[in-house]
Amino acid sequence: MKYVLHNLRSLIKNEKFIFAVMIVCVIASAWIMAFSYGLYQNYNVQLQEFSADNTDIDATVNEGETLTAGDFKRYLNAIDDEVKNEMYIYCKSPFPEFVYTGPDENGNVVEIIGGEASVPSIVFRFRIIDGVYHIFEQTKEAFEQQGSILSGRYISEEEEAEGALVAMVAGHKDPVTGTIKRNDETKALTNDDGTINIFGKKYTVIAEYQAGMPTPLIPFLSVPDEHEVSGVSLCFYKNVTRSQYDEITNTANEIIPGVLSFADMDIPDPETAYMYRNIMLIAALIAVITIVNFAVLFRYITAKRRRQNAIFRLCGCTVGKIMRASLAECCMICIPTFIIGIAAFIPVMELVLSNIFPYMKGAYSPVIYLAFVLIYTVLMLIIMSVVLFVQLRKMPVETLKRGGN
Repeated sequence: MKYVLHNLRSLIKNEKFIFAVMIVCVIASAWIMAFSYGLYQNYNVQLQEFSADNTDIDATVNEGETLTAGDFKRYLNAIDDEVKNEMYIYCKSPFPEFVYTGPDENGNVVEIIGGEASVPSIVFRFRIIDGVYHIFEQTKEAFEQQGSILSGRYISEEEEAEGALVAMVAGHKDPVTGTIKRNDETKALTNDDGTINIFGKKYTVIAEYQAGMPTPLIPFLSVPDEHEVSGVSLCFYKNVTRSQYDEITNTANEIIPGVLSFADMDIPDPETAYMYRNIMLIAALIAVITIVNFAVLFRYITAKRRRQNAIFRLCGCTVGKIMRASLAECCMICIPTFIIGIAAFIPVMELVLSNIFPYMKGAYSPVIYLAFVLIYTVLMLIIMSVVLFVQLRKMPVETLKRGGN
């Protein structure tokens, strides 16, 4: 240890510039490793937030504009099939108005005014796969698992694809008699032959389902082209990509310009995602380069000590002992300096960088800082061991013949 301290004092005293450059290399490694890690974790948190909230592309009808079912169908048909295959469509349509005068469930004569005021909009959920309309399987499964269908069956794939005039109507089961009764609003639309009037057409009732709201379920293609559509949402099974978002919005601007406005989505572009995913590798490479620079500088110092080391060899000192002494000297320079570099990085991160990268501060902990020190120390010892071994394995007599300090 005395020999190590002597060499270190000699280095600081006689090679001030080299020593200063060594310190800069170590501090640069500390800052590069810490900053790149925080930047990467900040991106990961942002990506997780995006993943949780960005599977749907919501659209609103612009003020003063009307989106008809016909225009919406044309728009959907124009979207690229590959994009449509990855999503399902949600939309709704105002229930057509009607007036009904007749007895309610208790036999009292009442007048029911139907439409937006009393009957909610008809809600549609469907898929378009390779140009063919399909039912939304998750809705069907939910009805079946919850036992919501009181009688009949769910709309079939063929009926959805053809826009068949079939309907599932709302009702409830009498807890005493077990009979199924339809809501007053539904009864107001029911004909004597069991069909139900919607959009001026007769729909065959194929099922009655338990629901608090008297909204019928019908195939979307059965909606007349002139009828209004609202509440549009294009829902993807995975995170929306930039190309999918562009396809959705650009097609709308082309087919129904000025009708729909889409919510802005902060979608990471592929180049940014690629850069962040590789930033830790880039940082590791830079850290290795700074360590190599340190090793080259230290090799210069050991080269100036070659006469001294050669004498030690001739006196019986092994290459291993000289290497251990040199590595100990490197550790005494690098480890405290690296810790100082990390300590200097912390206030800069908390006061400046955390304002630019809001999730960076939460990425660090004492364990993470300790990991930085250990990783740097291991890399430094490996690289320095290789450099010193190559340099010190020369025969001492050959070194003495060359002369030197």
